[in-house]
Amino acid sequence: MGVLPSWNDGSTKSAIVDFVERASTDVPREERVAVFDNDGTLWCEKPAYIQLDFLVRRLAEQAAADPALAATQPYTAAAAGDLGWFGDAVTKHYNGDDSALKTLAGGILSAYAGMTVEDHADRIKRSSPRRSTRRSDVRTPRAAICR
Repeated sequence: MGVLPSWNDGSTKSAIVDFVERASTDVPREERVAVFDNDGTLWCEKPAYIQLDFLVRRLAEQAAADPALAATQPYTAAAAGDLGWFGDAVTKHYNGDDSALKTLAGGILSAYAGMTVEDHADRIKRSSPRRSTRRSDVRTPRAAICR
């Protein structure tokens, strides 16, 4: 089995492997440390980064409670688990079409309307009740690059 077997072959994988091969002699293996912060660097993570997951779950929860919402975007996409719709909204924005992004923004504002900062913080705590350093809590491609 090759290096990073869960990764697709391509320029990104090649660049990472080449860098690690060149840099791996600088620091002895037992002294290496890798830290990944959720600062946006890994927001290309698929299927979704944690903030989007939290939002989609909130929209889906509201769609389940209100059939009228379930018939409109972004609630329809959230209820169906259609993460592609959210990605397409951003892609369309980058291409100059803000129609889906405006729909998404409206859904985000509606999803949290009337919620206090404290209520929102409680929802986050209930959603993520623990911190973990277990590798099993990390998607395979990200875990592979940490090894």
